[in-house]
Amino acid sequence: MRSTLDELWESIIRGKPCGELSFLKRYESLIPGEEVPWTPLNPLAENAIAAVAYACKCQVEGTTECALWAAVQGYEAVDYIAHTVEGIAFEGPEAEGAILSNEYVQGEIENQLREIGQLESSSIDGEGIEELAEAFRRRAVSASKSLVTVLSKLPR
Repeated sequence: MRSTLDELWESIIRGKPCGELSFLKRYESLIPGEEVPWTPLNPLAENAIAAVAYACKCQVEGTTECALWAAVQGYEAVDYIAHTVEGIAFEGPEAEGAILSNEYVQGEIENQLREIGQLESSSIDGEGIEELAEAFRRRAVSASKSLVTVLSKLPR
């Protein structure tokens, strides 16, 4: 996944399509299935793998629908973290409000809205997407480092 992500980022930053990505042929085999012992990280692994697969499809096919589904994976991951780490139940009338007000969920929503706004401004202003992609990449790397702290709170 790391090499695929690097290839995707470099392709966007260079402004050149990366062509066929071998990850798309094998990503389903990376998703933890029933044959793998379950851990609290399995759902997050599935979200991460699916997000990279959707990003690859977006790059290859050029469809915005794949970008949407990649973003959904990010939301579903923080929703799972809110439920698992914070113990927020999915049932009951207050569940949705509790999940939406969770700091992890709010952070993801804010990040996605900010990046959508920046992409929209970039397309209106005609500014280079390459610089914006590099900024997104730096933020993603930074966020991944803080995610380690969150993941350490997952029950074992």
